[in-house]
Formats: sequence, structure tokens, C-alpha cells
Amino acid sequence: MKKTLMTLLMLSSFSIIGFANNLNPETKKVNNENAEVKAESYTIRLGLLGLDGSKRLSGWEDLGGFYATNLETGEVFYNEQGTFLPGIILDLPAGTYEFSALQGQGGWVGYGSVTVNLSEDLIDQEGYITVYVPIAWAE
Repeated sequence: MKKTLMTLLMLSSFSIIGFANNLNPETKKVNNENAEVKAESYTIRLGLLGLDGSKRLSGWEDLGGFYATNLETGEVFYNEQGTFLPGIILDLPAGTYEFSALQGQGGWVGYGSVTVNLSEDLIDQEGYITVYVPIAWAE
């Protein structure tokens, strides 16, 4: 009986030591190879490039809103507000985009497009990537 009790105590102590060793952070290795990495995203500020070459980031325009089309996936993103400048697109994933604008209700202005490959280098001092969509024609 003493022998059996001693054997059980020894086995229990080995199990506890083994369990404690598994909890030691130095002996436990974690595989981070499959950890998901958050994709880069950018805040885009959209303005207009006038027929005369002037750049505008404020004011009202006959504008139905801005949009960005990801040229790799075809996914389309729209700005937060419609007719007032600047247009803002939040959390636009990294990629190459064609930016343009929708014609407003009056139909007095037509818009071209501009292609931009988003990168950290394009972020300005205010934290935006500013894109100017060209006005193609105006009545």
C-alpha cells in the first residue's frame, strides 16, 4: 500500500512538473507564419482639377459624388458625401485605382479620371492622399 501510494505521488508530481514546464513561455514556441496581417488602407481626399488647371478642395459643385475603381479587382468605392468638396473615401485598401466623379443632377459638368497607385509616399502632412479629378467639360 505504501509502495502504491508512493508511486502515485511520484507520478502526480511528474505530471505537475510536466504541466508547469508547458506553461513556461521560454519553452513554448508559437507559430506566427499563418497570422493574418492587416492590409494597408488610406484616407483619400478628393478635389477637382479645373479646365484652367486650378485645383479646388472646397465649395459646392454640380457633382453626384466621387468614386474609385480598383483596377485589379474591379471593386468600386464611393465617397462619404456628395456635392460638397472635398470628397473623402475612408480606409481605401492599397492598390491601383481609377478615380472619377459622377455627373450631378444638373448635368452641367462632365468629369474625366485619373489613375493612382496608392502608397505611403503620397500621404501629405494632414494624413491624406489628395487626388484631383479633372473636369472634362462644363456648360
